[in-house]
This record gives sequence, C-alpha cells and structure tokens, in this order.
Amino acid sequence: MRSLLIVSAVFILSIILGMLFADITENTAQNFVNQTFQQFKFVGNLKHYELFAFIFANNSLKAFASMILGIGLGIVPVLFVALNGITIGMVVVIVGGKMGILSILALLAPHGILEIPALLLSSSYGLDLGVATFKRLKGEEIDLNLVLLNCLKRFAKIPLPMLLIAAFIETYITPIIAGA
Repeated sequence: MRSLLIVSAVFILSIILGMLFADITENTAQNFVNQTFQQFKFVGNLKHYELFAFIFANNSLKAFASMILGIGLGIVPVLFVALNGITIGMVVVIVGGKMGILSILALLAPHGILEIPALLLSSSYGLDLGVATFKRLKGEEIDLNLVLLNCLKRFAKIPLPMLLIAAFIETYITPIIAGA
C-alpha cells in the first residue's frame, strides 16, 4: 500500500510538472507531443481488433517491464510513472488547449479510469520488488524469488485484467465519444 501511495504521488506531481512545463515552454512541449503522437500514427491504419491487440500488448508489456525492472532498486517504476505523468500533463495542456480541457478529459477518462490505476499498481509492485532487493543487499533474509512470484501473481490478478478492459474501452468506446 505504501508503494502505491508513493507512485501515485509521483504520478500526480509529474502531471503537474508536465502541465507547468507545457505552459512555460509551449513550443518545446508542442514538439514533444507531436513526436509522441507521430510514433503511433500507424495505428490509424489498423483494424479495430488489431488496434485492441496493440493497445493491450503495448500497455501490458510496459506495465510488466516497469514491475520486473523494479528489481533495480525500484528506479525504473518511479521513472516510468514520472515520464507518463509528465507526458499526460503536457498532452492535457497542448491538446486540451486546442480541443478544450473537457473534451480531452472525456477522451482520456473512460479508459484511463482503469489504465492509470493498473499502471500505478504494476509500478508499485516494481517498487516493492526494489525495496526487497535493497533489503537483501543490506543483508536481510529476503527471498527475492518469493517476492517476484508474489508480484507476478498480483499482476496477473489485478492490473492485467484492468488493462484488457481499458484496451477494449479505448478501442471501441473512446471513438464513439470522439465522434469518429
């Protein structure tokens, strides 16, 4: 629970920093947002089931990597959450400035309600793994295999199904909201 509070706080602070950064350096933030969207331009050519599979696989792999790489003292999960928060903050300001804040939130909220908590949970598991690694390095009797197995079980039970549902919503519901 403590790890979840930490990654959630990092995420919220990162969103705020991303928004502030976008306000202060609008051109730089605009370029970053454009480059980010350019990376995913190809999804416009995917069939709906391919898009669903891509979104689910992309988010699941990133969440899984954030968790597993937490073994490196929890650094990667915290950076993953911070980068995602900064990106969301910049997108809200840049895209929200064009579409309107309520419109961008209406597009992000339906799938984000599940996707964001799933990513935060995965990252908190990674932070737990990092803390266990740190304790082990300090000489405490910690069974890292058991901690890892516990993280994997929790990932399969909670974040993974959440990401599956979020991908479905993003693929099939968000376009209806967007009027596409």
